[in-house]
Amino acid sequence: MMYLLGIKGQLCNQLFSLAHHVANSLQYDYQLNCPIFPYSDYFPNLNVHPQLSVSERKEKWQQKLAKIIAKGSSAEAAKSLMKLVGVGVVSNPYVFNDADLSFLQMVKKQPVLVTTWLFRDYASFKLNADSIRHLFEPASEYTSVAKTIVSQIKQNDKPLVGVHIRRGDYKEWENGRFYFDDVVYRGLIEHLLTVPELKNATFFLSSNEPINERAYFGLPVTQSTDNHFMTDLTVLSYCDYLVGPPSTFSSWASFTGQAPLYHLAAATDRPKLSDFAVAAG
Repeated sequence: MMYLLGIKGQLCNQLFSLAHHVANSLQYDYQLNCPIFPYSDYFPNLNVHPQLSVSERKEKWQQKLAKIIAKGSSAEAAKSLMKLVGVGVVSNPYVFNDADLSFLQMVKKQPVLVTTWLFRDYASFKLNADSIRHLFEPASEYTSVAKTIVSQIKQNDKPLVGVHIRRGDYKEWENGRFYFDDVVYRGLIEHLLTVPELKNATFFLSSNEPINERAYFGLPVTQSTDNHFMTDLTVLSYCDYLVGPPSTFSSWASFTGQAPLYHLAAATDRPKLSDFAVAAG
C-alpha cells in the first residue's frame, strides 16, 4: 500500500499530483491511501473505488503527525531505518516508467510513504483518463449550480469561452510575468471575436479577485459573482474553449471537461483556434 503524504500547493496542483498517483494505482493494482487531502469532500467518487482511500485527518494532532512523518522520513537515516522495518520511502521527484519493476515490487509488497508532490506517471494518466475524470467529478452541489449558470449564459449552439483571470499571487510569481490587467484581457476577447469560429461567442470571466465589470462594457461577457471556487472550476470545465495565463486551474478544467485551452504567455498573444488544445495532464 502507498501512503501519500506529499500533497502540496493549491487546489489544482494537488489534484494533478493526486491524479497521477491514482492513475498509477489503477494501472498496477495496488492500494493508495491519502490521509491529508483537504478537498476530499468536494470529490465523493474518490472513496467509492475499493483501491482508494482519500480523506483529510480532521484533528490537528493527526495533521501534525502526518507532517512530522513526511518531514522526518525524508532524512537518509530515517529512510534506512524504515527500510530495516519494511517500510519504503519515495522522497525525491519521481517520473514513473513501466520498466521500473523495483518500484512496483515495493508498493505491492510493503507500505510505502511518498513525501514528494512531484510524482508523475504520464502513460498511466493517459490510459486511465476517463476513470480519473469520473473519480474526480465534483460533488453535485457544485455541478448543479454550474449547469444552471451555463444554461443561463450559453446561447443555443454559440460557443462559450471561459476566461480565467488569474490575479492574487500572480502579482509576485515569476516577477508578475503572467499578471495581466483588464486592458490585456479585453484586447484578447476582442481578438477572439474576430476568429471566425468564435465571432458569436459568449465569454465567462472567472477570477480569484473581484472583476471590474466596467472594463468589459459592451462585450458579450458574464462574470463569476461570489461563486465557490469549485463552482467556477466546474463552469470552466463546461465551456467550449478556455483561455488564461499558465495555471493548473484552467488546465484541470480543460482536462476534465475536454475543453481546448490556450495559455496566454504574453500580453500581445493573439491565438488562432488551432492554437487551442485539451490539457493532457
